[in-house]
Order: sequence, then structure tokens, then C-alpha cells
Amino acid sequence: MGKSQSFCNKPRTLETSGVSVTPNQEADADLIKRFGPDVLVVAAGSEVQRPDIPGIDLSHVKLATEALMNQKTIKEPILIADGGLVGCEVAVYFGSEGKKVTLVEMLSEVAFDLDAVSRLELLEMLKENNISILKETHVVDIKKEQLKVRRNGAERSIDAKTFIIAMSMRPRREIFGEFAHLAPASIAVGDCATPGKIGDAIHDGANKTLNLSTVSQW
Repeated sequence: MGKSQSFCNKPRTLETSGVSVTPNQEADADLIKRFGPDVLVVAAGSEVQRPDIPGIDLSHVKLATEALMNQKTIKEPILIADGGLVGCEVAVYFGSEGKKVTLVEMLSEVAFDLDAVSRLELLEMLKENNISILKETHVVDIKKEQLKVRRNGAERSIDAKTFIIAMSMRPRREIFGEFAHLAPASIAVGDCATPGKIGDAIHDGANKTLNLSTVSQW
């Protein structure tokens, strides 16, 4: 058998790589100009797209990240908008805590953005935790403790003391556009290029930085 080296056996941390890290410093045009990089890598991430629904700014409306970081403030019943991976996992989490959860999805299926095996496992977890699922359904209005949904043209109200937004992410490409001209070559990596799972972002960043010699403007 040939000799091989596992990356797991060789620490590759910022501390040992010689990379200079400046914490608590927001990048701006002046800072980038002073540094004068040959290649600018923008990893500005993505942000949740807040839907244009009446009542979306009410205090009981939370982003998925806000709900998970402030779990003690989340009151049931809970309604979660979007049945993709994030929405399903948040539903399973709060369902496992014994809370009443309803998942609303505009499409005909939930967990549509997963591979077949992972999707079957997640569907089983939704069932085990008694998650109610409304497919082909839209949230059309948000009140203090009630939401109005529409399916096939018919509307009805659902009780909800917490409304969680778990909808698709939008890449923060405007930040890349603002800074790209400040270096001879610039690349957007991870969610700033294409929103996805954390593994996808890590691999995208690694692959692009390992091929900097081919960079022009990504």
C-alpha cells in the first residue's frame, strides 16, 4: 500500500499557518486600499430573504437563527415558513422540546433540498416529533397570535404565538460588488457566491483559494 497523509493527522489551524488575523475589524474600502492585496477574497455570507407579508415586522416574527439563539422566548404554538432543510430541522428541534409546531411549505413536498437517504431520515424525524405539515400553502397575513394562510385559493387562520422565517438565503453579492475593483483579482466564496450547506461553503473557499493562480474575477 502506498504512503498517504491524512489532513486530520496534521493540524492546519490559523495559529500554525502564519495567517495574520485582525479580530473585531470590519473591512471597508480604505482598509483594503491600505493593505493593497493581490487577490481579494470576499466571504461575506448570505442573509435570509424576508418575505413581503403584512405583519412581517411584528415582534413575534423571528428568523430561524434568532429563534434558536433565544429559545426561552419562543412561545407555542409555532408556525415555521419554508419546508426546506433549515425549516425542517428547526421544526424537529422545537418539536423534540415538546412544543406544538406547524410547518408551511409552498411546494408539494418538504425537505426537497436533500439527498434521498437524508430526506427519508428527516421525514421520519418530523413524524416522530408530531410536526404538522401544510403543503402547497402560503402565509398571506400575520397577526399578533394568528396567521392567515392560503391553499388552492381558500384561506383560513392558524393560531401561532411565534412565526419563524426559515426561507431561502440571499448571497450578499452587493458587498463583493462594492469591493471587487479594489484588487487586481477578486473572488466571492461560500454563501457569498452561492448559498448552501456549511460543507459546501468550506469546500468552495478551499477550492478557490487553492487555485488563486487562475483567478480573474469570480
